[in-house]
Amino acid sequence: MGKTERLKIKRTDAKRKKAEILKKKVERMTSRNNQKVCLIYPENRFKSWWDLFMTLVLLITCIATPYTIAFVIDEPPSLIIFNAVIDALFLMDMILCFLSVYYDDEMKLIDDRKKITKNYL
Repeated sequence: MGKTERLKIKRTDAKRKKAEILKKKVERMTSRNNQKVCLIYPENRFKSWWDLFMTLVLLITCIATPYTIAFVIDEPPSLIIFNAVIDALFLMDMILCFLSVYYDDEMKLIDDRKKITKNYL
């Protein structure tokens, strides 16, 4: 067996090990057996949709607020209701953030309520 063949085998083994490690990480991130009650985990589909929805709400707010400041002299009741609904959505988002589990810098899942609270404050 030549030197190039041994290098190919080493590279193949290294790729296989990396693939196995990646597969284990994905399994760890997508399957949970010991979830804590009343916490929202990162792979939760509702959380993904909520984040997308809140992004859209934020974009609407970024457009509506400058328009209102620049062009609306007297706020109609519909605009007051619209702002109240937006404020309520942002309040709900803050509450959900305090209930959301997250990954730290070392990709460890943080599901301790005190650490979650400290992270968001």
